[in-house]
Parts: sequence; C-alpha cells; structure tokens
Amino acid sequence: MKTTFYISTFLIFLYSCSTSRKETNRVNDIEPGMTVENVIETLNIETSDLYIIQEPPLIYRGITATLDDSTEIAISFERTPANHHDISKEKALETIKKLKIDGFAWKEKNGNGGIKGNRPIFWVE
Repeated sequence: MKTTFYISTFLIFLYSCSTSRKETNRVNDIEPGMTVENVIETLNIETSDLYIIQEPPLIYRGITATLDDSTEIAISFERTPANHHDISKEKALETIKKLKIDGFAWKEKNGNGGIKGNRPIFWVE
C-alpha cells in the first residue's frame, strides 16, 4: 500500500512539473515577426481575455492579456488605423490579426519575466 502511495505522489509531482514547464514554454515560443493571430493561438488566449491598446485613440498599437497561469503579457505591432465606424474587439482583431509583432513582454506571477524585440511602450515593468 505504501508503495502505491509513493508512486502516485511521484507521478502527481511529475505531472505538475510538466504542466508548469508547458506554460512557460508557451511564452518562450513567442518571437518577434510572428503574426498577432499566431501569438493568440500559441498562448491560447480567449478573445474575452485580451485588451486592445489604442494609442492615440483610433490607432491600434498592441494587445495585453492575462494567461490562465496569471502570466501578464503584452505584444506590440505597427500603428494601424481603426475603423472609426466599428471599433468592436472582433473588428479590431480582424484588422490586426495578420500584422507581425515587433515586441513581446511577459511577467509571471512570481515576478520573473522578460522582453523580446522592442519593449511595448505601454508595458509597465
């Protein structure tokens, strides 16, 4: 009986370690030059969990989001005019999804993080 308990505990430990690495590896897979759409898919971000940055108003500049593991991320891309007739999130994503990112930043819950490419100008460290 003890052997079964130890094996179960060890397997649970291994699973939790592999899950943690998987979360970190997703962030490590992001590189400048990827499209906005690829980043959203790679990080498995739901549309409802992301915020599109307009800077100045009606000019799309980047996206921020919080991942399932509480990692905060920001991506930046070239300034792109918004459609002033429809500024919904869906229309914004349609407009920017093929843009290549030029910057990516992340901050994990434990404080670790980093920046790849250009630092998104709206990113607070």
